[in-house]
Order: sequence, then C-alpha cells, then structure tokens
Amino acid sequence: MQATGAANLKRKMTDPTLKVVTVDPFYDLTLIVGTPGRTNGQVAFRVNKGSLRHASDIWTKMLTGVWAESKQTEIEFPDDNPQAFHVVLLIAHLQIGALPAQLGLVDMMNLAILTDKYNLVKLIRVALGSKHWLDTARRTIWREWPAHPQIQDYAFITQVFDSQDDYRYLINRLAVEIQVDEDGTWLSHGAGGAELKSTLPDRVLTHIHHIRTSILQEWITVCNTAIDDAIRKRNDGPSTACGKTTCKATKIGIMMIGLQAAGLYPGPESAKAMHRSVASYWRDLKDIGVDFKNYRPCASTSSDGRGSHHSTCSFGKCFGDFGILGEAEATLRRAEIANRTGLITWKHSSEIVFQITTALDSADTLPHYL
Repeated sequence: MQATGAANLKRKMTDPTLKVVTVDPFYDLTLIVGTPGRTNGQVAFRVNKGSLRHASDIWTKMLTGVWAESKQTEIEFPDDNPQAFHVVLLIAHLQIGALPAQLGLVDMMNLAILTDKYNLVKLIRVALGSKHWLDTARRTIWREWPAHPQIQDYAFITQVFDSQDDYRYLINRLAVEIQVDEDGTWLSHGAGGAELKSTLPDRVLTHIHHIRTSILQEWITVCNTAIDDAIRKRNDGPSTACGKTTCKATKIGIMMIGLQAAGLYPGPESAKAMHRSVASYWRDLKDIGVDFKNYRPCASTSSDGRGSHHSTCSFGKCFGDFGILGEAEATLRRAEIANRTGLITWKHSSEIVFQITTALDSADTLPHYL
C-alpha cells in the first residue's frame, strides 16, 4: 500500500494536492472519498473493483449492470469519511494486518455510519473477529453508573455491527436508566442526565421505548392487581396468613402508603404517565413497607392469664411482598420483555434486565455484563 501526491495526475473536481492511497498495486478503479475543505478532507484510493463488488450488495449493483459507475474508472464519494472508508477498503482487500489495533469512539461512529449506509456488516464482522475494537469500552465506559452518555453511541455502533450481546446489554442499560419529563423529552438517568440524541436511529429509540414501556406497563398491572386482591380478600376471605381482620386492613393501608410513595397509587393510566426511570421505580417497589418491618400486626394473650404478650404472626408471615415484589421481579427476569413484538431477536435468553436493574442499587460500577 503506497501513498503519493497527485499533482501530476488529472483529476476531476479535486485539488492538486490530493492524497492518493494505493490499496491494491494492481488497481483498476480509483475512489475519490470526501470533499476538499471539510474536516476530514479528501483522499483518492486505488482499489480492485472485484474486491469492492464482494464487499457489499450495494456496491455490487453499483459496479455491475446498468449503473453509470460500472463503466467508470474513477468514482466519487463526496459525503463519506475517508478514514472510515480506508478501514473498509483494507478489510475488503483482506489486509487485516494493516488495520489499526484500536479505534476511538469517533472513528467507530464514522465506520458504523458507513457500514449502515452501504450494508457492510458482513465485511465488518470479519475484522471484529480479529480486532477487539470494543474491548476498552467494555472494560470502562460500559461499566459506569450512571450510564455514560457515550453508551448511546455505542448502542448504535453495536446494533449496526450486529454485535448482538453487546447491543442487548447497552439497550437495556438505557431502557432501565432513562427517565422522561412531562414534555416527553428522553433523559439519561442520574443527576444532570444527558438527553438522548436525536441522531439515534428510530429503530434504536423504538427498542429503548418498547423495553421501558413493557416493564412499566406490567408493573402497573401488578400493583393494581395486588390492591384489588387485598381489598377483595379483605371482604371475601383471608389475605394474610393469620386471617385476622386487623392484619388485612393494615396490609391494605401499608400497600397504599408504599405505592403512593413510589408514584404507583393511584395507579397511572399507562406507562406514558410514568416519568421516572425503571431503576428508580424498582428501588421504591422494594421499599414498600420497609418502615413497618418491626410492626407486629396481631397478638394474643397467653393462657396463664397474666397478660403476657405473644405475637402470633410477623410482618413477613402476614404481608410477605404484598403480592408485588415477586411479580415485579419476574417482569424484569423475563427475556420476552424485549422480544415480545419481534423488535429484537437475540440468540441467548438471559435475565439481563433484572441483573442490570438490581446491580444499580449496590454498585458504583457495573461488572462486564454483570
């Protein structure tokens, strides 16, 4: 691979100092990538047309058949990034050893944009198998709590690169930590959270919205059902282990107090009315009744007639998790939450949403994939 000046070469619509990179010494096509005066400048690449055709179905059509480019020896790509294009061309010409050992976020973003534009994912996957460009981010940024703003960019990158496990982890981090204000603006969880970028593709935003909404909508149902069951059993039958009226009424009262503090009583009409993050609601759900843990709901008098006080039940025995926490946890554990409408198809079924949500309660940094 050689780089030369191009002052002695005749070029259309290019400056005389154009940088020329020879990717294949037996080239039969020149690609002029970028635009003079822009930040990334302009570079001419000498390449093999056959290698380019095999890199992408889009380029296959461009370089064969009726397209005008199929007859040209020089093709311009004025809107594309020369550095990202160079990486793609090295892979297409099987020059894996010449690829950079590491790529920064900006370089990976540019590569992802190019990959998305020209359907180059199969080609990029070849490089990802030998170059571990995402490893540094996996060990650092992805493990921070609250979520680092760059996680949004990496969610796009991993989605485009078809790195399914990585994408799954990142998209669920965002879904669990995002909060929504009353105007519907999406914010990252945490003080001074960064707003979700408007440049994120709709398909990524849809995934985030779907996962978050599915969890919260199920939690609304869980909470409403728990209250309805407690009230119904208060009138129709035992809702506590001891079956005593005092315990039944106390259970209902504690549930309502706890759910009101969590923003879940009266129950929201839909997840659209729930503006806080999934992680925030989860913490509050786990705290239902925490202030009453030492309360002894009912008692009996000993048979010796001396008035000795003995509790016949306990908070845990009579109230348990109020029929809420276990169901809410099951919602987080179900892998179907993200798959239900077919928006995401993953090979592995795991409890990643539950693991992420629970880890946020106790960790300043998140372990790799928990």
